Amino acid sequence: MSDYSTIQVQKMMMIAERSIRAALSANSPSERTTRLSQAYLTTKPENRDAFAMVLIARVAMAERGAA
Repeated sequence: MSDYSTIQVQKMMMIAERSIRAALSANSPSERTTRLSQAYLTTKPENRDAFAMVLIARVAMAERGAA
């Protein structure tokens, strides 16, 4: 992602955040896992780093037991 401007990276991360939020809105853990996998696979290859960064940040900031 180092070849992108800050604005481009922010846009990629916003897109990833929306995709991750939608996936995590599922009721069951297995459905959330399936949706996260699908969201990652449907993300453009150039945006997958942003997807991973956003997901890692969400896990890191989650309360213990909530992730």
